[in-house]
Amino acid sequence: MICMTKLFLLYLLSRMVTGVKTHSIMSVVLQTTKTFIHHTGSFFFIPSDAYDVIIITSIWRFISMNGHAILTMRKKLSNETYNRLMWIIAHMRNAIVVVVIALCLAYPTIRHGFALSACGHVAYMLVRMGPVFRIGSLYFPEESPASRWAALTDTQRLTELLSLKHPWFLLELGILFVACVYFLLLRVQLLLYGTV
Repeated sequence: MICMTKLFLLYLLSRMVTGVKTHSIMSVVLQTTKTFIHHTGSFFFIPSDAYDVIIITSIWRFISMNGHAILTMRKKLSNETYNRLMWIIAHMRNAIVVVVIALCLAYPTIRHGFALSACGHVAYMLVRMGPVFRIGSLYFPEESPASRWAALTDTQRLTELLSLKHPWFLLELGILFVACVYFLLLRVQLLLYGTV
């Protein structure tokens, strides 16, 4: 019953974010399943006795989901309020990933829990990184809208990022990339040596 409720809520959230009220049944199933797995996939890999990792991941996902919640209210907010809230949430998402890495570095039990659940966390971040890299971000100044960014090739995007034209956007993608590499290294270390 809980799973059905979550799937239904994710379906409604998908309808609110996309603005599409009628989907084909396959589109509904695909979109809802993708959203569900994206936001809950990390939890499937966390051991049931790793309470600290479950709590940290829940806080992380809560902050991430706030961005989706603001998207659903886009038409009810002024542009200035919407942009300010999205800016705040974007920085909160960046900060929480840095905090998670810092907690892993500081506490061996948390590091071990994230090493065990690394596959889910990396999958979550990669699913987030791909569309953000291709579509753009709220960090672009007015003279460089996201629509121009979306028209670029991947090579052109990477070149522009590395030229430091969009430092906040580079920071967001850089934090996600570093976190992916760190979690994967933790997982490999755990597999090779049995400890992290």
